[in-house]
Amino acid sequence: MLTPTKQTKAQVAWLAALAEPTRIAVLLALARGEKTVTELSALCRMHSANMSHHLSMLKAVALITTEARRAVHEVRAGRGADDEGRTRN
Repeated sequence: MLTPTKQTKAQVAWLAALAEPTRIAVLLALARGEKTVTELSALCRMHSANMSHHLSMLKAVALITTEARRAVHEVRAGRGADDEGRTRN
């Protein structure tokens, strides 16, 4: 029987973070430039509290970072997808 490793569990968490259409939309928006919670909430037509939840899921797996002084979010370098939608490592 195979036992999940720490790396396997991290990969599952990463995939789970991406398994939600809103979070994919957020990553695509952030790939075009940094945005605030308010801007992302407006783009996705949701309350900022809900957007904050989605952002925390993406931060937990290190897909995005936050500039704390300005509360601006952006895709981490080397993560996300290219212009054709292919995942980058």
